[in-house]
Amino acid sequence: MSGALKFTVQYPLAVQGYTPEFLGPQAMTRFARAAEEAGFDAIAVTDHPIPSEKWIRSGGHDGFDLTTALAFCAAVTDRIKLMTYAMVLPYRNPFLVAKAMSTLDHLSQGRAILTAGVGYLKSEFAAVGVNFEERHELFDEAIEVMRGAWTHRGYRYEAGTSRAWHRRHCRSLSRRAAFRCGSPGTPRGHSRERPQSDRAGLPC
Repeated sequence: MSGALKFTVQYPLAVQGYTPEFLGPQAMTRFARAAEEAGFDAIAVTDHPIPSEKWIRSGGHDGFDLTTALAFCAAVTDRIKLMTYAMVLPYRNPFLVAKAMSTLDHLSQGRAILTAGVGYLKSEFAAVGVNFEERHELFDEAIEVMRGAWTHRGYRYEAGTSRAWHRRHCRSLSRRAAFRCGSPGTPRGHSRERPQSDRAGLPC
């Protein structure tokens, strides 16, 4: 049933006090395969590339690179979906996100789910060199750029923020991936569901 309730399990690095064993490949392999065998619909990996020590001491957490960890999970499983939870789009060049996610989706045979948000950790924005006050606009621009890169053979976008995205002659493969927007840190007007049938191709 298309409307059936689905369940996702998050890799446990998002909880302080986790067993260090979870940082190793053997534990990730066992966890991903156990989640698939237990019937979970997706495995999720959180996004904190450069958390501050102050935030970690106050209850925050570190984590793996999302697409790298999910690609590893893809290689050791067959069915379970692979979810970013949630990728902070303003941290990244959207063309690189489009390439990474479409590659993951292609090589996993359509199992990638891009769940995205605007972010909320000021120290992390500073660490990656992104203006925290522009995060909402950067989020919207990233969605527009990724959609253009995935669906148009020739595409160019002029950014309205301090960062500019320029790309021409993009080519995509016809692969569909789920695309959901909205996460903790997503403001009013930005928490919304995108169609889950957005085409995720491989921009060249």
